[in-house]
Amino acid sequence: MDFRQSSKNKRKDIFVSSALLITLFFALNFLFSKIDGFVDLSKKEKHSLSLDSKIRLNEIKCPVDIFITIQERSKNPKIIQKLLHDLGIVLDSFESYKSKFPIRIHRINIDSIKDAKVVKRFNLVKRNAIIITTEQNRKKILFSYNDSDDENILSVNSNYRSNNSLIREKVWESGFYSNWKESINGIFEPTQFNGESLILNSILEIAASKNEKNTVYFTQGHGEGNPYNSNINDGFSELKDIFERINFKVSTINLAEIENVPSNCKILVIIGPDGLFYEKEIAVIRNFVKNEKGSVLISIDPDEKIYLVDKPAYGLRNILKEWGIRCHDLLIHDPVKNNYDFFSGDYWLKTYQKNQKNSIVKDLSEGRYYIKSSRLRPVEAISNSSTKFNVDEIIFSSKSSWALSSWVDRSFPPNINELLDVEGPIPVVAISEETSNSSNSNNRRGRIAVFGSSGLVNNKRLKESTGNKILAKNIINWLAKYDQLIATSGKEVKIYNLEMNEKDFHKFLYGISIIPISVILLGGFVGWLRKDL
Repeated sequence: MDFRQSSKNKRKDIFVSSALLITLFFALNFLFSKIDGFVDLSKKEKHSLSLDSKIRLNEIKCPVDIFITIQERSKNPKIIQKLLHDLGIVLDSFESYKSKFPIRIHRINIDSIKDAKVVKRFNLVKRNAIIITTEQNRKKILFSYNDSDDENILSVNSNYRSNNSLIREKVWESGFYSNWKESINGIFEPTQFNGESLILNSILEIAASKNEKNTVYFTQGHGEGNPYNSNINDGFSELKDIFERINFKVSTINLAEIENVPSNCKILVIIGPDGLFYEKEIAVIRNFVKNEKGSVLISIDPDEKIYLVDKPAYGLRNILKEWGIRCHDLLIHDPVKNNYDFFSGDYWLKTYQKNQKNSIVKDLSEGRYYIKSSRLRPVEAISNSSTKFNVDEIIFSSKSSWALSSWVDRSFPPNINELLDVEGPIPVVAISEETSNSSNSNNRRGRIAVFGSSGLVNNKRLKESTGNKILAKNIINWLAKYDQLIATSGKEVKIYNLEMNEKDFHKFLYGISIIPISVILLGGFVGWLRKDL
């Protein structure tokens, strides 16, 4: 036996096998890189686009390019690393969705020669930014920050702010995250990621066809709530923000100064009026909702003023009656203290229809969400209303509650008058729309939603209560005639903390090193034994 030739053949076999394995590795790597797919194996597909996002993406009229000019580096602030991670999952789901026009994701370095052509073509000059563009050169910057050094702590001309603090503030202002809560180490961390809705609305803003009816008007002139007021108790800027997030413009209007509602009006909002609406204004509202097939959101607080005796519901009773809704001048009272929030005194609404739940409150009921409110008045469907309208009572006070008559002149806690007072549960939110017989499609039906309190949608409740926020979003989608849409909150973000001192870190490091080191030593020992054999 020629041992020298055998040794050469063995080396050749090893060389050829190694070459084949390396070739196979690169071939598989190349093959997988060409596969464009996205599989979500998470529970309830939490990393996939929601149904409303998929439906609304069909509105875009051209391809969309999303550029991320933030470089993934280990020295990035932790909040930026977190943003890039969460954003990457959402952007992958956008890119993989097969819409009529593609959504392309680009991660580039604007200082790199390799990306020079793309940078020049789309005129990208901003570092550390997230930018959405179209081929028609429409552009929106979703987020950007300056990666600068910390301010001089010894400077007498400025208050010291670390770079990490400034960047964290930028992330907070961007709206990508919400519900920030203090963590164990005293730093506020986000618990909800809103990337999907933020990106979706930005895409629609620059790439969707423009709807002529794209404005929501808040009425003024009767002491109504102001959509530009950010006061926590009296303002309604949070409600305005919800409208703007689904690409509506928001403005105010005085009905006494116009003959007809502007042609670009989609929804008319009347929030907490404190004065009478006159016949001319009622006629404008009636024409808008009946003839122009518009939508109206009305919230009326309980109030008993002397001049309202013959003009109940601030003069709006007749038009509400025409649509099968009655708004009594009564006050909801609940003697059970457990139905109130202990700290704020807010009343909890948690009663829904038992059967055939309306889609607006289906998620609220199944999720057992509470809705918070201040004082309420009943809003009920008229039993013998015209068949031209579908009227639905969707939220009720508790079974232990009562609707008090002449409540201004009564002492509290009141003695229940079973003859004049109404026993609960009592409807406090109702909706009405024209039936399919009177119109051919959903977009050609007038709709009205009535709340028994403006406190359901003020800044305080929309900021503090998830139930109120879901209710507001669902009502707005219904009024906007996006019947397919389901209001979805942001994706929950898990917060994990791992704290250890230097001694614990060394123990942890040695612990995880034992197995790979043992495998290497054992493999070396077996190889040495086989060599000797």
